[in-house]
Amino acid sequence: MSRVAATVEVVTTYALSVRTGAWTGNSVTGQTNTGQMHVRVQQSRDWVLAQFDNRTGWIQIHGDYTHTVSPG
Repeated sequence: MSRVAATVEVVTTYALSVRTGAWTGNSVTGQTNTGQMHVRVQQSRDWVLAQFDNRTGWIQIHGDYTHTVSPG
């Protein structure tokens, strides 16, 4: 089995909603703030399924909402 490098990103906006799916109509399950790090698990257009500690959720990444720290 080969190892896959993960893309690590940091949230650069004040508050970013974490949702159940890649659409603003999906339920908000939490929020991230400036400086929160996450691993990019999957991407769908301008949405990323992100892993934060022991949870995952979809965040919108258009504009300057996130910045890549470690490219995968």
